[in-house]
Amino acid sequence: MSDATSTRVLLERFHDGEVNALNELYGRYVNRVLAAVRARLGADLRKKVESWDIVQDAMLASLRNIGAFHYDSEGAFLKWLSQIVENRIRDQIDHHHAGRRDHRREVSIENARSPGSSAPLDIADRSGLPTPSRVMMLNEDLSLLERALDQLPADTRELIIAVKLEERTYQELANESGRSPDAVRMLVNRAMQQLAAAYRQLDPGSIA
Repeated sequence: MSDATSTRVLLERFHDGEVNALNELYGRYVNRVLAAVRARLGADLRKKVESWDIVQDAMLASLRNIGAFHYDSEGAFLKWLSQIVENRIRDQIDHHHAGRRDHRREVSIENARSPGSSAPLDIADRSGLPTPSRVMMLNEDLSLLERALDQLPADTRELIIAVKLEERTYQELANESGRSPDAVRMLVNRAMQQLAAAYRQLDPGSIA
């Protein structure tokens, strides 16, 4: 990533009045935020709503109110966005439950894995506003990842999401947990081994 288009610089440009900087931030993060949010929701909650539309709406709303965020790191920015979007999705789920919505409107995302995607977290970095075909491709890329993450304990799943999807550093996570960066790295390595084992169980032959 060039210095001219780093997240910090884009935020500064937006604060200086450049509306296009907001669009660049959206294009950079929307797919990764979607992946992190859907991975956190779990199988049951993902069946209740179509998260893609909510992610887009919530992303745009959060970026319009970006003055509330103080930049510390790329990972912290992604986590902030993901939490806002996840809260919006959970609000929608509560609304469905409270209103006793027709269960036929609930959307279950159970797509097959996309051809050629053979490794955990092998998610393409597609920039720009997504087309319908890209939405479908992203759903396919995420489907097996979500199912594999669903097999893992919550703390293991959260660790993988934080490091591999939100790109948070070992140092950041060490500061939050009271562990050393090396201890966090070892936990991540074990978590990835568990994820690979979950992939093999769901899709034999996918992981060598």
